[in-house]
This record gives sequence, C-alpha cells and structure tokens, in this order.
Amino acid sequence: MEQKKRNSVGYFVRKFIQKKSGEKEYLSLDTLEELLKDLNDCLVMMCELLHKANMTMEAKGVFIRHKLKVGDFMSLVSPDCAKIGKEIEALKYDKTKDW
Repeated sequence: MEQKKRNSVGYFVRKFIQKKSGEKEYLSLDTLEELLKDLNDCLVMMCELLHKANMTMEAKGVFIRHKLKVGDFMSLVSPDCAKIGKEIEALKYDKTKDW
C-alpha cells in the first residue's frame, strides 16, 4: 500500500514540478495541498519530493501550512525521509521564495 501511495503522490507532484502553468495537465501547489489535505503521510511524501527537486521553500511552506512535525517524517519507510524532515524543519522560511 505504501508504494501505491508514493506513486500516486509522485504522479501529482510531477504535474506541479514538470508542467508549466498554462498546460492542460498542470496542477498548482495549492490544488495539490487541497487534494492531500489531512493526509499527513501524503503531505510528508510531497515535502520529500519537493525537497529532492530543489524546491525547498515550497516544501517548507507545506510543512508550515499543514503543521507537520519531524515525527511525521519518521513514520515513512523511505530511508532519507527522517533526514529530509529535519532539514526542512531547520530551514528559515522565506515566503517570497515560496510558490
């Protein structure tokens, strides 16, 4: 089940990262957040993918807006996830660089 969730979140996150605003399949970050609202494990996966795509301020914004904690990152199977959660938490948030 974990892998299916990860694949689904990855599919939607790629529609934000790889598509341009005017394209048919583009999904904005706020649409993604609304879609995954209250699904902390999916939001954590989204933060992880954004962080890996060098979109750290976007990841930090999601982290703050959904009141995620480092402990949420520890519950996932991904070996890098706990480390990424700590890195995101330690980032100084700059709202002007968030999407």
